[in-house]
Amino acid sequence: MRRTGQHAVEASFHPSCERPLDVLARGEPISSVAVFPGQDCPPVSVLLEASGSEDYDGSVRLELAVQPHETRRLPRGVEFELQAGHEVLGRGSILPELNIFESIRQVTSRQEPFHSQFVCDALSASLHRGRSLFEDVWKLLAPADWSVPAAAEVKAEAKLRDGRRIDVLIRDVANDRAIGMEVKTVDASVRSDQLAKYWQDLCRSFGGQNSVALAFLTPFNEASLEEEPRVPKAVQAFREFSEQLAAREGNAFANAHLRHISWLDVAAIPWTNGALWEQHREYVFKHISGPQARNVSTGAPGTRTFEHFFGEQATGAFWSAMGEVGVARSVNGVTLEVQDFDCRGLGLALKRAVGELTKQSPFVSREVHKQSRFEHRSRFLDSPYGQLHHALFELDTAPCIWVQGKENYGLRVAHENYPSGVSLVTSKGPGRLDIGRPR
Repeated sequence: MRRTGQHAVEASFHPSCERPLDVLARGEPISSVAVFPGQDCPPVSVLLEASGSEDYDGSVRLELAVQPHETRRLPRGVEFELQAGHEVLGRGSILPELNIFESIRQVTSRQEPFHSQFVCDALSASLHRGRSLFEDVWKLLAPADWSVPAAAEVKAEAKLRDGRRIDVLIRDVANDRAIGMEVKTVDASVRSDQLAKYWQDLCRSFGGQNSVALAFLTPFNEASLEEEPRVPKAVQAFREFSEQLAAREGNAFANAHLRHISWLDVAAIPWTNGALWEQHREYVFKHISGPQARNVSTGAPGTRTFEHFFGEQATGAFWSAMGEVGVARSVNGVTLEVQDFDCRGLGLALKRAVGELTKQSPFVSREVHKQSRFEHRSRFLDSPYGQLHHALFELDTAPCIWVQGKENYGLRVAHENYPSGVSLVTSKGPGRLDIGRPR
């Protein structure tokens, strides 16, 4: 049986010897290690135990019983090798789980309204069952001397007095208090003047500054950062406004009535009454405040590589396709002299590479307003290397790829964290291409 405090992760397992089957038949657990070859995931200690009958393909349905903090490190759908000591017991794969927030992410890049609405709905539900979530969030957002209200109103996209809408509004009507929460799921959408305007509108709408508090919910706050190359826009914006308010009203007031909280703070709150809450917590740890989001928010310009933007697996697939025409992978990208290649072969390799990257990367946006702007195509098409440039221009027909530039062009791909997209290939005149350069 699974031990207290462990989580169950289902896997399909193909034994390579009889021993694990014999042990499982007796209902005995096997202490072992799951190793993920070729993945950026360290070995995970697991307790292996049977959880069902043999599947149609001869595999066995198993549970990997892991510690909660290790659950997020298990890649769904990726193959692993199960080892006990130096003995390989077999191979398997983590079975994918349905997560409604992953589904939303696949169809739209405009995710903030969904997550704002979900937080609002979860808080409203918590007021009627399992109040622990509402109480913990209130304590996270409110001044310390504001007690948790017995009843409250929670609204999404609440309209304030001057017509501006705030993402989430929590009202303690009995005590005439209001907490406004501005929500961001990506650092790129932060605007420096927003907080001051929301503060003014809240004060005008709910009886002045002593009756209101403002919370800023973003992927990362100052407390969640270590020594990073660059401070996220959200942290800079909050610092600026909190310093302005402190200069007018004092540090004690600003510290009490302003809160910058990370999605990690919210996801750290357990709530046993909501299965969707658990799905959302996993989504936060993986995407909103995951390693890729941290790199996007804090990476210094000029240090952000293909891996930073698109992930290791998609980047590997890109360079593997380029390797077919003799272009070796480089963390700093490559510059190609087109005259050294067969133009048709290079064009086909680039189309395959870009296709693999956009197919495999979870960070490529599937909803995009294309920004194709390049007026000098004829200069490239009429050059001796026209066949190559024709192949790249054809990629402009894909839903998430476009060509943009002035004298030279960049082949850009839509990215969920960068509204202007990310450049994959940049021309340096008709005879030279930069591929995968750090940004």
